[in-house]
Amino acid sequence: MSIKERILKERCKFAVFVSKDYFKFNAAHFIAYKGYRERLHGHNYRVDLKIWGDRGHDGYVVDFGKMKAVIRQLCKEINEHVIIPAKSDVLLIEEEGDNITIKTEDNSFFSFPQQDCKLLPIIHSSAEELAQYILLKTIDQFSEDYLINNRGVT
Repeated sequence: MSIKERILKERCKFAVFVSKDYFKFNAAHFIAYKGYRERLHGHNYRVDLKIWGDRGHDGYVVDFGKMKAVIRQLCKEINEHVIIPAKSDVLLIEEEGDNITIKTEDNSFFSFPQQDCKLLPIIHSSAEELAQYILLKTIDQFSEDYLINNRGVT
C-alpha cells in the first residue's frame, strides 16, 4: 500500500496553524520573582495557535470559526491593560476602591485604575504563562468530549 493510500485509508493526525492579523494585543507588565523585579514596560503581543487532531466527518480538525472568535475576544479583553499576575508569590495585590495596588518585594508600590488592569490567574506575566492562559481559556470554550473523543486533539 502506498503512503498516499495509507493516509487516505487510516485516520491521520493533522496539524493546523491558525493566525490572524487581529490575534494581537498590547499590554504593560513586569516580571517579579524572589529577589528580582523588572521595571514596568509593555509589549505588542501576537497570538498564533497550532492544533493537532483528527479530521472530522466535516473535513475539519476543529470549528475554526469558533476558535477564531474565542481568541479574538481574549485578545480584546487583554488589549491595552496592565497585566497583573493574581497568583504571584512575591506581589501583595489589593483592591483599594477603584484602584489595584501592588507592593513588591523591594518595597516598590504601584497603583493603577482597576479599569486599566487585567488580573489573570497566573504566577508570572511571562509570555509563556500568557500563552498557557490563552490556550486554557480557548480550550474552556469547547467540551473535552468534542476535542478529545470527537476530534482527537492533542
